[in-house]
Amino acid sequence: MSALDRLLVVDLTRHLPGPYATLVLADFGATVVKIEDRAGDPVRALGPVAFDSLNAGKRSVGLDLKNPEGRDTLLRLVDKADVLVEGFRPGVLERLGAGFDACRARNRRIVYASIAGYGPSGPYRDRAGHDVNYQSFAGALPSAGAATPRFQLADMSGSLSAVVGILLALVARARTGEGQLVEASLFGAAAALQPFRLVPAARGEPAFAADTLAGSSRATASTPPRTGEPSRSVRWNRSSGRASARSSRAPTGLPATWIPS
Repeated sequence: MSALDRLLVVDLTRHLPGPYATLVLADFGATVVKIEDRAGDPVRALGPVAFDSLNAGKRSVGLDLKNPEGRDTLLRLVDKADVLVEGFRPGVLERLGAGFDACRARNRRIVYASIAGYGPSGPYRDRAGHDVNYQSFAGALPSAGAATPRFQLADMSGSLSAVVGILLALVARARTGEGQLVEASLFGAAAALQPFRLVPAARGEPAFAADTLAGSSRATASTPPRTGEPSRSVRWNRSSGRASARSSRAPTGLPATWIPS
């Protein structure tokens, strides 16, 4: 028995971020019903291998959500669903009568996950974009080299942050019996992967050198310890902007284990 057996997921997403999130849920046993408009997910145009790489194991249903009959079919699915995942721009499903409040009114246990480029609020909430745009705004693109990234960092990190949020909401539902809204931002997820760059910048301090973060031998030069001596490695001093040696000897006075009461 898989971890997510008997979990019903309604998938209203297309392209990459949402379908990958629901693929992860399907891989762990969830039943995923993929809702497509009559034209189908645009990834279908790339061929069956591309489509299957994101949608294998899902059931596909064609619905026109602008048609009252199509919307009613979706809402009947919502009545039985555990999770709904959508990737429309903020406000679109509300206008179609299938937003979080409408779905929660029918099914208080539903976990409703929204994946948006720039999140549900802010000046860019309604702006369309692609992975390269979100990476650029998040400061994740390299300063030199190819302008187009070879890996969809924002799409994939946003997808996985949605999965984490969904699983946390399901844990909370097991305790309270109530579903909740999960909101994932592709831009926000790409930014959140860079704490060693963004936190120093927010504090007005110098960022860690790229070589330090990459584990370069130039930046992490460690001296092999003599017998009986603790190893010593480089530590970055943010106040002075210089590196200094630090002993790796474990601190004293800490318990060997800690068990919550």
